[in-house]
Amino acid sequence: MALVLCFGIFAVTASAKAYTGTYNTAVTLAAGDTIAEGAVFKKRVTVPEGYVVTAGTFSGGVTNKGTLQAGKFDSAVSNTGTISGGTYTKSVTNNSGAVITGGSIDCTVFNYGEIKGGDFSKSVTNEALISGGNFTGSVVNNMTGEITG
Repeated sequence: MALVLCFGIFAVTASAKAYTGTYNTAVTLAAGDTIAEGAVFKKRVTVPEGYVVTAGTFSGGVTNKGTLQAGKFDSAVSNTGTISGGTYTKSVTNNSGAVITGGSIDCTVFNYGEIKGGDFSKSVTNEALISGGNFTGSVVNNMTGEITG
């Protein structure tokens, strides 16, 4: 932590964290934080808006408001941001306003947002919009769902 004196007012600024090991506590990522290849998160991780995940293994659940670009997700993912890559093996809930544009998704998906791309090998339940992607598992399009393209 750095202490900064500015015009007679004290301000505290937090240093960015570099995640390189195994973490057994819940983590909320922040701007400037980095995740190294091999980092393992065993409890819930919260990804804020504007943050891009580019590495890591996640086994305790993920709440995503940013972008999941890469990584291995072996736990439930709740997405209100973007999934553009990575490997998913537990479950994905793509919430209203969220989008999936890529990734290897080998788990059940509940879609309330939009699916534009990705490889889906298990069941997908669609309540909103599917406009792209490769589906080798079943797709259930409910009454509120739409499939285009």
